Amino acid sequence: MIKKLEKSALVAIILSSAAACSSPMDANKDNFKAAINDYYEVKKECVDIGKLPVTTPESKNPTVLDEFEILGFLKVEKTKINNESLEALLLGEGPKQVSALKYTLTPEGESVASISSGDKVSFCYARNEVEDVIDFTKPTESEGYVISRVSYTYKLGDIADWAKNSEILQEKNLRLRQAINKSDEAVSGSAVLVQMSDKWKHGNLVR
Repeated sequence: MIKKLEKSALVAIILSSAAACSSPMDANKDNFKAAINDYYEVKKECVDIGKLPVTTPESKNPTVLDEFEILGFLKVEKTKINNESLEALLLGEGPKQVSALKYTLTPEGESVASISSGDKVSFCYARNEVEDVIDFTKPTESEGYVISRVSYTYKLGDIADWAKNSEILQEKNLRLRQAINKSDEAVSGSAVLVQMSDKWKHGNLVR
């Protein structure tokens, strides 16, 4: 019994020593998986709606903006705008006042919106997650960087309930619909990873 305990203790020491010796700079599957997941944390799957506030002519059919108003992310106000459509100009009607809707973010919308440097608004509904790193090339120098080309599989994860439950958004947004319908399927992916001073990083976040 004592010998078994000693053997178990020795194995534990060896494993802990190996873990202590590992570095985020090492070229291995765990570090590459972490680097790609870091990228997916930044580059989430989103529905882009452009700049806000935005004013559009009133529509008889539900729009993506209307759906986000129902979800509580946008608020809408009735207003008037000049109708400068090509059809109106061809009919010789010229600009005239028509009913319109002005959409702005609600406090709830502000809390979940992703706003780019160009003030474009997106509502992110999921992020991809790496399932497995299949293969990678030996790190080599390229254009002043040490890189490795990585092949992997991934799935869509952390899908927001509002995206899964909205028929309008899935009807209007092909990417969202396809992503949710295939969320259980593993997809093949590839990436160029760059060795930084402290860890590996997805190439799209470096250049």
